[in-house]
Amino acid sequence: MNHLAASTIVPILRGFTERDGIIETHAPGVFGLVGGFPVRFVRGALELRVPDGLSLEEAVRFNNLAAKGEGIERIAEDGTVFYTEHARASVAEFFPELAEPLHPRDVEKRFRVLQRVAQAGD
Repeated sequence: MNHLAASTIVPILRGFTERDGIIETHAPGVFGLVGGFPVRFVRGALELRVPDGLSLEEAVRFNNLAAKGEGIERIAEDGTVFYTEHARASVAEFFPELAEPLHPRDVEKRFRVLQRVAQAGD
């Protein structure tokens, strides 16, 4: 998975650091928006590139709908992730702590739970 993460972040890092040319890529959480968006870096400055024919509001609605399909009901201002009822019900019986909302400060603790889940499957 490190290769996947690196292939995603490298164009973003180049965009922020290179001052010549234009770099077009895709980035998550642009300007605090939910989901990912096409972006362009011009001399290190980030520009949001909503696809032609799509308003920003429509793009945000689409990203919210896609998130629900992935089990995310909403993300609060403080970064806490709230899961859909279906996602919570799917895991609560086996690992109730995975059904609870996830605050960014608890990511490491949640990761340890996921490690236990993975090890239990071995």
